Amino acid sequence: MDSLPRLAFGNSSALEDSDVRAMNDRIQGHTGFDISYHAADTSTRFRHRSSVASINGLNIVATASSPLYVDVNHAERPALLVPLSGNSYTTVEKVRFQWNAGEAAILLPATARRGHDTNRSALFITIDEQRIQTTARSMLGLDAYDNVDFLSLNQPRTLVMRTKEIDFNTVFRHYGELIDQFDSRPDLLGLSGIDEAIYRIMVMMLLPKQFTVLPGTDRKGPNVLSDKRVNEFCEYILANLERTLTMTELESVSGVSARSLQYAFRRRFNCTPGQWIVEQKLLAVRSRLLNAKLDESVTQIAILFFANLGDFSRKYRHRFGELPSQTLARVCG
Repeated sequence: MDSLPRLAFGNSSALEDSDVRAMNDRIQGHTGFDISYHAADTSTRFRHRSSVASINGLNIVATASSPLYVDVNHAERPALLVPLSGNSYTTVEKVRFQWNAGEAAILLPATARRGHDTNRSALFITIDEQRIQTTARSMLGLDAYDNVDFLSLNQPRTLVMRTKEIDFNTVFRHYGELIDQFDSRPDLLGLSGIDEAIYRIMVMMLLPKQFTVLPGTDRKGPNVLSDKRVNEFCEYILANLERTLTMTELESVSGVSARSLQYAFRRRFNCTPGQWIVEQKLLAVRSRLLNAKLDESVTQIAILFFANLGDFSRKYRHRFGELPSQTLARVCG
């Protein structure tokens, strides 16, 4: 029996089908699309494995299957398909696209299409149009009220998986590994920021010239924050330390792009915005530990600010020269 290629994530808990109809019903439930699958090789037993991750509304399906024919009769949203092994062919409005592992992914609009997959492993990512447009505007420093569809989500096309600066294949494999790290704590997956990172990577793939042709520059040129605006921005962060602050939100609040934020914080604090936020969270945890009640634990306090407690403990010890448990023990006697 031929083995299937590995999934991007969830290999230890993946569901396996040998019945095309059962697989068809489950994948439709995860994607919301009207999809029909047919085994391309009836002389061998059909096999399909899948794993699903849902992160703050971002739905990702990791699939691996023996050769398939695919008919999508109706799709609610556009989707990005990222091949990790094997080759696929998709026809949209009589135009045929080929997308191969390591070479090209494919953007598919919310429209009917047909396809043929070889023995392959891929990621199926459903795209929230409003969210990706908001993310792209923030990354480019554009006006939030600019309604131009500069991402061209209604235009089917292949997207390169490797530029001079970025290997997107490696990036998506890395995110798959990160999702697996939260397998025992799925409740923390939503705090990980993986969904935000994937949306930002998709924007880079859709607009490669914006992020690879002119590295180190802003689309609108330099846009320096005044000290007053930096202070207001920092106040916003401090008021929301217990929330997961995404870069898209920070760009929206500040009114400038990520690069301009980096410049402003380097000039003012000699660190990045992310480093400054971590510092403020560590200070907040230490303050709460020093004023903790007798029945409070390190975990109860730290989890309000950090999703990864192991990483928090290392950062805390490096910053304050002691473990958080030692701080709490000293206070509680």
